[in-house]
Amino acid sequence: PAMVVSLWQVNDDATARIMKDFYQHLAEGMSKVAALRQAKLNYINSSGRTVAKHPAFWSPFIQVGDHRPIKVSQKHQYTWLWWLLGGGIAVLVLVFGWRFMKSREIV
Repeated sequence: PAMVVSLWQVNDDATARIMKDFYQHLAEGMSKVAALRQAKLNYINSSGRTVAKHPAFWSPFIQVGDHRPIKVSQKHQYTWLWWLLGGGIAVLVLVFGWRFMKSREIV
């Protein structure tokens, strides 16, 4: 049981960039606290000398609860096989359905 929350409203672009990095670091096996810290640092370093570097954009995110790493499942490497199998079955159903309808037509 853990959450990453924002203490105030935050810019959508900043949130998206920080959360993308946060989940990437979680997938690499970092603890939740370390992943959030690294995501904030990456955001700061990539913001250059713009107003986006201001703490109002990155500092409201905090991690509450269990800080231990979690196992983030990766996409299954054979997803394409399921799409191919499903597509093949759909084609077969269409072909046999068309042939069945064709055989029932009155000449």
